[in-house]
This record gives sequence, C-alpha cells and structure tokens, in this order.
Amino acid sequence: MEYTVIGDSVNVASRLKQIAGPGEIIISKSIYELMKHMISVKDLPPQKVKGKSELVETFQVLNLNENKSKV
Repeated sequence: MEYTVIGDSVNVASRLKQIAGPGEIIISKSIYELMKHMISVKDLPPQKVKGKSELVETFQVLNLNENKSKV
C-alpha cells in the first residue's frame, strides 16, 4: 500500500526543506501560529518559494519550550 500527500501546504513544506541548512528546521507563518506556544523561533527574511506568487514568511525553530501545553 502506498500513500500520497498533495496540496499547497505540502509544496511549501518541501520548498522550505530545501532552504534549510543541515540541522535546521524552517517553518512558515501558518505552522508558527499553530506552534508558537511550544517553540522558540528566529524570524527569517520572507522567502520567494516556487509556485507561490507572494513571499512566504519564514521562521527558524531554535528549540522546544518545555512544560508548555496549549490551553
């Protein structure tokens, strides 16, 4: 059995993976908004991503914040 994931989110994630250096995790603003209570990030310059007409806001994940649960 094989599974396939398609869609805009998957395409953006793939492009951000290509931007990331070794050991880096780069996320978009939509993921940051979902996870901001759990992670510390560094703002990065907006990136031009293939397949998107607008720049994508990006963040580098620095670490997980311990003992932070979503309320």
